[in-house]
Amino acid sequence: MESDNAGGPAVAGPGNPDISAADFDRAASGGNRGQTANDAEFLRAAQRSRDLVLLRYFDSDGRLITMPAKQSRKLAVLDIVAGRFIPGVHYSETEVNRELIGLHQDYVTLRRALIDFGLMDRAGGEYWRSGGSVEL
Repeated sequence: MESDNAGGPAVAGPGNPDISAADFDRAASGGNRGQTANDAEFLRAAQRSRDLVLLRYFDSDGRLITMPAKQSRKLAVLDIVAGRFIPGVHYSETEVNRELIGLHQDYVTLRRALIDFGLMDRAGGEYWRSGGSVEL
């Protein structure tokens, strides 16, 4: 697992060095440590920090730069990734892989995290979105 700030100064990360880590944490606060990823508090924290997550963890082309170590930030990143899949649509593993390869070189770990955090489910070789926020 990669650290959020690998030995450098307290900056938001490669996506936007203008946002301090402290500002990011203040904006993302609201998720309680020790809770499971499916708890409503974590989902609310993920929604509140969406813009900061986009700036910090994604490059200008929308590719994931790094996966955060902190669980609430990881859920926020995965919520953004899950948004690329349409609720109710079933996808083959090849289709899921093709979408995730465009986001990050380690698409297998990304796919597994979507399943582990309850944002996607799978059965019989098919995947479908089962959680996360939905744009209205």
